[in-house]
Amino acid sequence: MIAGDGIRTDAYALGQMSQTAPIRIAVLDSDTGFLQVLSKRLEGAGWQYRVLASPVPLDAIVSMRLNAVVLDLAVLGPQGWSYLERLCTRLPGLGIVVCTGQSSVAQRVRGLRLGADDWMTKPCHPEELIARVEAVVRRRKRAEARVDAGPVVVGEIE
Repeated sequence: MIAGDGIRTDAYALGQMSQTAPIRIAVLDSDTGFLQVLSKRLEGAGWQYRVLASPVPLDAIVSMRLNAVVLDLAVLGPQGWSYLERLCTRLPGLGIVVCTGQSSVAQRVRGLRLGADDWMTKPCHPEELIARVEAVVRRRKRAEARVDAGPVVVGEIE
């Protein structure tokens, strides 16, 4: 299906390209309008998602068994940078996309160096955010598959 803005909104276009388990994400944001549109898109994609209005303990994030987190640093307030750093350090396999308001180059670089996989500036289109989350999850799954595959053996050479 093509939405009025010319963007595909069917399950194939939103990440259901294979019969794998649905992507599981948490969205830490307080922008109700953006969350409403994003939720509809995520439901259409068959993704499992949870909207968080405030930062949750990292143990709770672990228990959610997520593929990715989308977070707005503005919601985190002054402890945003330390929360991002703890999240990236504690859960290195978790995809993290920061989706926040206007920021400086220094802030974006800092976030990426702390471990965020991607950074988007609001306002943004939910389809682009979904595509970026999907790309982060896909890259992480590929990296895990390479690690799980073990060494490559050709003849007597490993």
